[in-house]
Amino acid sequence: MVYFNMSILYNNDMDELDENIYTVAEFAKKTKTDRRTVINWIKKGIILAFRLSDNAKSHYRIKGSEVDRLISYQLQKENIKH
Repeated sequence: MVYFNMSILYNNDMDELDENIYTVAEFAKKTKTDRRTVINWIKKGIILAFRLSDNAKSHYRIKGSEVDRLISYQLQKENIKH
């Protein structure tokens, strides 16, 4: 199971989610995980990402709002366990 500090995911204003666009490496750093973990989340549909072109080797980009999706996913998994 992957755990991360949810408090790092919000801007100073708790009501406003981050709307930046991140590379896989930047998103991994923000969520304190590994790049491979982020790519696995993308492939499993846990977070949404887009590619810069139709080329299969094109790099992913991730909206900052996907952090919220990740938090929801983690909370659902924890609720299912209890």
